[in-house]
Amino acid sequence: MIWKVLAVFTALSLLALGGGSAIIPELQRQAVLEQHWLSDRQFVDFYALTQVTPGPSMMVVALVGFQAAGTSGALAAVIGMFGPTGLLVFTVRNTWNRLRASRWRRLMERTTRPFAVGTMLASATLVAQSTNHRPLDWALTLTTAALVGSKRLGILPTMALAALAGWLSGLSG
Repeated sequence: MIWKVLAVFTALSLLALGGGSAIIPELQRQAVLEQHWLSDRQFVDFYALTQVTPGPSMMVVALVGFQAAGTSGALAAVIGMFGPTGLLVFTVRNTWNRLRASRWRRLMERTTRPFAVGTMLASATLVAQSTNHRPLDWALTLTTAALVGSKRLGILPTMALAALAGWLSGLSG
């Protein structure tokens, strides 16, 4: 099982263009649908937990690995997720820095941005679909996203207001 965990997370790490959140939909598919390590609810709970606690948000991989194969699975997941990409970045960083003024580098950066945004939206949609069961939940999610996107309040006040609204809606429902 450890080798399976390592293989899944190594493959996912190489897909994480634009950051770790880019692989959340595929991580969910692998962990829930393909490998059956977690239920859909467990996955969303693990992901939410790692988003609201201090530390790297992609530590969800350690929780998934732990669920799959205990402590060794958590270690295999972390090594698989961060090892290959860390090695790749370390290996190409000098070349990338030399290409700073290159048209090729600017083109690469410009064309990967839409991919990164799209995968982040896919991740957000996955979590929203798994957790929003009432129209009020969807209204709260969309309002929060609009506030964050508008940059009017800032992320922390928006999170506080969303948490308060969610709590109040839970009292009534």
